[in-house]
Amino acid sequence: MYFCTAASPGYPMQKYNFCTPPETFRSTEFIKTEIFERKYGKMLRESFELRNQGDYDIFITFSQEDVQQRFEKMKTFIALIERHMSEHIE
Repeated sequence: MYFCTAASPGYPMQKYNFCTPPETFRSTEFIKTEIFERKYGKMLRESFELRNQGDYDIFITFSQEDVQQRFEKMKTFIALIERHMSEHIE
């Protein structure tokens, strides 16, 4: 998800790096300007936090049901990003 938002045309990548948390990463350009609904900003932030927990916590488990639900939501978000990009790429 992180890289999908990074790839959007017309937004300068040099001011971000790929370790920038989603609460600053594109929130101004996409969420606050209502290009995408706020629920996607929240979903991206929660996913980033869970990813960090999975990477850095000593022990964490995720239920299959929770992972499947998040996966379905992310597929919807990816489709939304792809549609936005196709409408704005010349």
